[in-house]
Amino acid sequence: LWINSIEYVCRGPPAAVPALTPIGLIALVGLLSVIAAMSVRRRK
Repeated sequence: LWINSIEYVCRGPPAAVPALTPIGLIALVGLLSVIAAMSVRRRK
């Protein structure tokens, strides 16, 4: 899935790159928040 999207971005027009960037940032923030929440719950 990620490989296909990367190939599409590389082959597609440059305008497609900024469109996928916010989605990637949101995904990273979501994963980090989940990991942080789990670590905080384990410490308590």
